[in-house]
Amino acid sequence: MTVTEIQHVEDCFDGSFIKEFFLDETITEPFIRYLGKDKKLEYFPEFARPFFRIIAEDEYMIKGIEENRYVKVIIFPSAEKDIIEQIRAYINKFHSFV
Repeated sequence: MTVTEIQHVEDCFDGSFIKEFFLDETITEPFIRYLGKDKKLEYFPEFARPFFRIIAEDEYMIKGIEENRYVKVIIFPSAEKDIIEQIRAYINKFHSFV
């Protein structure tokens, strides 16, 4: 899995902001579980469009739908300055963990 593009979506009143990370492959359950490792994972495979949310406390939240090619990432104000690059690097390492 590789991040092909990151687009800024919105700035929020609380100081957080939203980015969309576009991927070169569709999102699968193993990828969702990989992203949620060591974080709070909420995954709803029974939904018509299986939804997931991953929360890394005080840093970010990732939301998406299985089979899509992008995720929304909400960066919290307390996150490290280089958190976007950290998330990109983690996503790009997915295939080396499978």
